[in-house]
Amino acid sequence: AHAIASLATGAYSSEGVPRADVICGPGNAWVTAAKAAAATHARVGIDMLAGPSEVLVLCDETADPDTVASDMLAQAEHDVVARPIVVAFSSDGSGKKGAEATVAKINAALDAQLAVLPTKAVAAPACARGFAVA
Repeated sequence: AHAIASLATGAYSSEGVPRADVICGPGNAWVTAAKAAAATHARVGIDMLAGPSEVLVLCDETADPDTVASDMLAQAEHDVVARPIVVAFSSDGSGKKGAEATVAKINAALDAQLAVLPTKAVAAPACARGFAVA
């Protein structure tokens, strides 16, 4: 909601706050709609009209599960239709079992971080849309 108000202020401002030349940055579907309206009606530049956030993390058993989970949640919290994906592989010779163990550690880290994430209401459905490949 704050981003939408900022977009409107930056695009249409005539008093107080200087009018924006360009609006850029990530956001959910509402931000994308606001950027489209600002570009069309207020004739302000935008970086792009982004779709749902997606992230693909490739990792092996040396990856820190907390860091991978944080990277995935950084995109998942943008929109309920975001899709976090992880592809785990083994570089230590443990094969599929090693990759599956890595995925299990990442899932545990995701659960722990989601439990305290202020944007859990958005990130949890996005994580449910995501998947892992081992």
